[in-house]
Amino acid sequence: MTRKRRDVLAHRDLYSFAAIVLLCVQVVVFRRFRIDDAFIAYRHARHLAEGLGPVMNAGERVEGVSNLPWTALLGLLAALGLEPHAVAPVLSFLCGLAVVGLTAALAARALEDRRAGGPAALFVAAAAPLAVWSVSGMETLAFTALLATLFFGALEEVPQGRGGWRAGMLLGGVAALRPEGIAYAFPLFLAAPAARRWWVRLVFGAALVLAPFVLFRWLYYGDWLPNPVHAKLSPGTEALASGLLYVTKGALTFPWLWFALFGLPLCSAPRARLLAGWIATTFLVALVSGGERFPGYRLLLPAWPALAVGAETGLRRLQLLAHRKNLRLASALLLLVGVWLLVAPRTLLPLMAGALRWARLQEAPAAHAVRLVAEMRALGALALGLGGAGLWLRWRRHVLAEKPGAMESEVRGQKAAQGHLAARRTLQAALVGALLLTLLPGWLDPSLRLCRVPDPAVRFGQPVGEYLRRTFPPATTVATNCAGSLPYFAELPVIDMLGLTDAHIARVRPDQRQWIGHEKGDGAYVLSRHPDLIVLGGPQGSATPWPFPGDQQIVAAAEFQRDYTLQRVVLQDFEFLYYARHASVPAPR
Repeated sequence: MTRKRRDVLAHRDLYSFAAIVLLCVQVVVFRRFRIDDAFIAYRHARHLAEGLGPVMNAGERVEGVSNLPWTALLGLLAALGLEPHAVAPVLSFLCGLAVVGLTAALAARALEDRRAGGPAALFVAAAAPLAVWSVSGMETLAFTALLATLFFGALEEVPQGRGGWRAGMLLGGVAALRPEGIAYAFPLFLAAPAARRWWVRLVFGAALVLAPFVLFRWLYYGDWLPNPVHAKLSPGTEALASGLLYVTKGALTFPWLWFALFGLPLCSAPRARLLAGWIATTFLVALVSGGERFPGYRLLLPAWPALAVGAETGLRRLQLLAHRKNLRLASALLLLVGVWLLVAPRTLLPLMAGALRWARLQEAPAAHAVRLVAEMRALGALALGLGGAGLWLRWRRHVLAEKPGAMESEVRGQKAAQGHLAARRTLQAALVGALLLTLLPGWLDPSLRLCRVPDPAVRFGQPVGEYLRRTFPPATTVATNCAGSLPYFAELPVIDMLGLTDAHIARVRPDQRQWIGHEKGDGAYVLSRHPDLIVLGGPQGSATPWPFPGDQQIVAAAEFQRDYTLQRVVLQDFEFLYYARHASVPAPR
């Protein structure tokens, strides 16, 4: 590739600054997003700061979080007087900025060009999930930044077969922050040299960081794994179907993911294997875990830096596409598909119904028709963009090939100048088009539009929790399916009926007809603990049970029908419903 062509993509500082501005703009759009699970870590952190330990309830040593280092950091800040729910979104936003900078550095190292990395930073900042989880307060962006740091060092060490200690210690930190982090040893082993000393240093470096956390977990909690791992564990192959749907939808929503794989071969073989292994591991973890019901593609986000690097390298190979004779046909087909999806998306609903039966939906597929139509139209807009870009590339090559010249030498000179100009304009247009294709899903995809407001569990959980704290004495025990915002703001002892923070329920047999992460429950166990209040359904409560196993078993029990009475309270713009125990109903304060 000529120097002039490289210069189009080499304005790293300008692109990086634009990427930071772009991320900040999207953060403003998604600034209200909050997720209920983040408040589980906040409650553990608050109790840690108060001297009760990193636990959900005082005296119950259960590790209800799967991000112990993040929780410990929030606990330290809480001990300094900073509220976890206020400081955590700031920390996650700073981690999002770090991911943008690390992605630019990754691209420069992968391409062995210090000026490269700006387009990669733009790609990762344009992806709406980065902004969504930058304001969530969860550890997702810290985990992604730590992964980017790990592979930034590995891109230098692995091809040369030197070092190993630093990569090992970073791998240990990744595994300590999230249990699935240990899976990222696979890309290192895939591209690692055959030198035995390098392997030994890697393993000992990882153990040096990870062992203290594992030892603390065993001595304090009596378990080698966090409790949420047991709660979300779904044995067998049932989770693979919903995981496949989750991964496929993410790949279709962001088609530049495939463009990234097209560009990775431009890197040297060990570095390409590292980046491809990073992407494959992330998608495999999402597939095996069955995905999740939260919007924003959180489980795919750790691969975003590697995908952005691949997208930049793909831009550098884009000129090859113009030589393909079948580019015109493929582009025309994409245009036809795009028009079809935009004009008549409902024609695909009968085909989608069969696929959706794989997912764990509480309603029939017909109930999701409005959302599916919107998603089909979003894909149609993307197909139109890709088809139009392909036809434009082919047209540019055709015009340049047939433009007449005066003399043979002048023709060669004109063609050379026109070739350089065409290369620059093609790459510039491709960069703009790819960024639009990255931004578009954030504005059209219904699951991402949901991220412009708080998770419903947070919207209802905070006012309900504040009401419970004001109304009932501190010893009141609440049984609830909402283990996040409601307990955090209520500051009362809770029984998590879905098992994320309860050691017994986390280990019962799952009902695999439920949502991912909502398969477990034990109504008899909950009633045996004689909770003062029972909140069925979501945090706003329900007079009738939701399909969760715990709800169904509780309502069917004679003890519940005999000892509990439905109560109704109007809070803000909704009605809070809960069941109070006759024999021990606490007197409101």
